[in-house]
Amino acid sequence: LLSALGATSAARPATPKRLISATDVKTFGGSADPQISSDGRTVAFVRVDANENKDDYETSIWIAPADHRSPPRRFTAGPRDEAPRFSPDGTLLAFLRFAEKDGKRQPPQLLLMSMSGGEPKAITDLPRGVSAATFSPDGRTLAFTSTTTDEDLKLAMNHPKDPVRESDVKV
Repeated sequence: LLSALGATSAARPATPKRLISATDVKTFGGSADPQISSDGRTVAFVRVDANENKDDYETSIWIAPADHRSPPRRFTAGPRDEAPRFSPDGTLLAFLRFAEKDGKRQPPQLLLMSMSGGEPKAITDLPRGVSAATFSPDGRTLAFTSTTTDEDLKLAMNHPKDPVRESDVKV
């Protein structure tokens, strides 16, 4: 029996193996954070794609029917959307978006979007951003955490249009 197995495997050509190269990275992608709607009909997930031009990854929210009768479709524009959460009645999707301002990634903010489409509505604007949200059982409240302090809020509200650097000199 051993010689028969040896002969069979020896007859098959070996598949050449190679190391991953830098050009392979652009083909990498995947999905993360799948969430199932309360009625079990829809799945929302984060799709992760490599952006070769920016040497970075981009994320967007996609939705798909749980029964696989139609292919997944892109739900948010991205490029940095994540943490989808369905409202209990399945009519809204809360998610985080990392916006970019002056070429710098901003802290994540919470957005809401109707499952029937349209534009998402930002519901937070906190200097240090927020965590993924959780809907209350009745869907009327969203809970999230943030490390934003009262001082951060005061600075953000009183921030002049033309920022002036505060002196660190002590007298």
